[in-house]
Order: sequence, then C-alpha cells, then structure tokens
Amino acid sequence: MLLLGAGALVLGYILFAQRELLKGRTQSLEKGVVQIATLLEQPTDDPVDVVADFIEKDVAELAAQLNPDPEHAAFWQSYPLYLEDVDQKLFTVTREDLMNYYKIDFATQRPAKDINGVRITEGEGTMDAVLKRIIGAAQYELERLNRTRDQLKKVREELIATIIELNDGKQTQRQQLVLIQEQRNTIASLEDERRQLTARVAELESDKLDLQGQVADMQRQIEELNEEIVAMQEIIDKQRETIAKLMKPTPQGQISASELNNIIKMEAGDKGSVVSVNSDWSYVVLQFDDAALAEIETMRKALEENLTPGTPAVEFFLKRGDAYVAKIKLVQIKRDQKLAVADVLPNWQQAEIKPGDRIFF
Repeated sequence: MLLLGAGALVLGYILFAQRELLKGRTQSLEKGVVQIATLLEQPTDDPVDVVADFIEKDVAELAAQLNPDPEHAAFWQSYPLYLEDVDQKLFTVTREDLMNYYKIDFATQRPAKDINGVRITEGEGTMDAVLKRIIGAAQYELERLNRTRDQLKKVREELIATIIELNDGKQTQRQQLVLIQEQRNTIASLEDERRQLTARVAELESDKLDLQGQVADMQRQIEELNEEIVAMQEIIDKQRETIAKLMKPTPQGQISASELNNIIKMEAGDKGSVVSVNSDWSYVVLQFDDAALAEIETMRKALEENLTPGTPAVEFFLKRGDAYVAKIKLVQIKRDQKLAVADVLPNWQQAEIKPGDRIFF
C-alpha cells in the first residue's frame, strides 16, 4: 500500500506538471489566436463593377498640330479600385469564444451528442467554428494580398513603360531645346543685324536729305550762273560794239590799232582752263590763274588811261594735251570769282571744246 501511495503521489505530481504545461500552452494559443484575429479583415464581397475614374495616358502620336481629343489608354478600366479601401471591418474574437470545445445543448447546457452518442466538437458556438472563421478570413486576406501583388506588378510595368517614354520624351525635348536656343541665337543675331541696317538706312536717309540739299544748292548756283551768263552775253554784245568802234579809223585824241596791240600783250604760256562751254552761243567760261589775272588787270588799267573802261580784247588758244582745239577772244572778266567769258572764233576752231581744256597765250 505504501508503494502504491508513493506511486500515486509521483504520478499525481507528473500529471500536475503536464496539466500546467497544457494549461500554459492553451492560454498562449488562445491569446495568440485572439491577437491574430484582430489583425484580419472580415471577408466581404468585392465590388468588381466599380471603375476607377482616373486620368488616362495620352497615347496619340506626336504631330505638328493641335489635337483637342487625343486617343487615351484604358489602363484604369480594369484597375481593382476596391484594393485601396482602408475602411474594412476587422475580425473580432474573445477568449470566451474559444472556451467551448464541445457544442452546448441549449436545453440541458451540457455537451451535445450525435446519434452515436459522441460529443459534437463542430458547429456554431464551438472553438472549431471560430477557428474556421479565422482561417476563412486569413484565406480572404491572402487572396486580396495576391491580387494586390498582381496589380502592383501591372502598375510597375505601366510605370516602367511610362518612365521609358518620359525619358525618351525628355531626350527629344533636350534636342528641341538646343534647336530652339540656336534659333533664338539666330533670331537675336538677325535682330541685331536688322537694327544695324535700320540705323544704316536712317544714316542714308540723312545723307539723302543732305545730298538733296546740295543738289538744290547746286541747282540754285546753276540758275545763278545761267543768269550771269545771260548778263555776260549782254556785256559781250556791248563789248563787240565797243570793239567795232575801236576798229574804225582813229579820230584825234584816240590811240591807233598799233598802239592798242602794244597795250594788249601777255607773257606766253598756260593761263588757266575752260570751266564750261555754250555751243549754241559760241562762247566759253574760263578760269584764269592769279598771274594771268594780274596781266589782264594791267592791260585793263592801260586801256582806262587811253580809252573808255572795258575788258582787253585778248585772244587765246585752247589746247587739249598737245592738240590745238580752238581760238577764243576775251570779252568779260569777273575778277572776284577769277572767271571770264570769251567768244569762240569759228574760223579757228579745230575740235569740240570741252571743260578742262587749257588756255594758252
């Protein structure tokens, strides 16, 4: 008996230890199941008919024209928008839900039995039913996770394609920006050239006005010279009358032709040049040098001492280079301008008189 009592004591100790182990495991499992359950979402029917209304990517080809209604991709039409829903109801489990291993008969409040007299461990109100709901929620979470992974893959592929297209587009834009900058530089250069040309045009317009003023001044001078020529022609006519009178027989008190020739004399040589020619009236306008003017002035003063005041009727030759051109006779002097008028002697003219021909005596 003592031996049996000792054996029973040892067995009771061992069983107590096993009981504590089972109790600790059971409580840990219960606690773990409750914590896991609070992390699961309750399964619901996914609203697959909801279409994501997001902006689609423009897939129309680029062209040098405006396109108000380009073609778009259909990426978002199959996008499962419900996967983004963060307001899912979580699964809730308490320790009390896990306490009933057997199904309890409501009438007797004892474990229910099947027709074979075996206690029922499945069905509503049992730990098995709670665990099956938790497993169903976990499967639901896994399915949603796999669909999310699949959708992430599609989004990644679409994102990579978009990045490649964007990078290619940026490279093209860089090339276009380089071209635009070159065109801007060309435009700036052309603008600078245009400003320079505009300034040059303004300068030329100013020169044009100056030249028009000079032309007007020269026109006035020509008109004044023509008036002077007319006046000189009148003087020439009067001088011709005077010369005709001088060639008549000399009355007492006047000098003879031989004495006139002694007064009208000059040093031989170049005396000046022809300024202009009037072929219709057969006269020329001359420009004498200072020495010739001094000689003519001396002759004029000598004539004043013997005759009525007037211009010495001196005859000159005109030459062009070494060629003889014509013979002329002086009829009028404008000492302030160093100009003179002379008649062309027709019987002595050998060639056409031109401005620049030299005067020789």
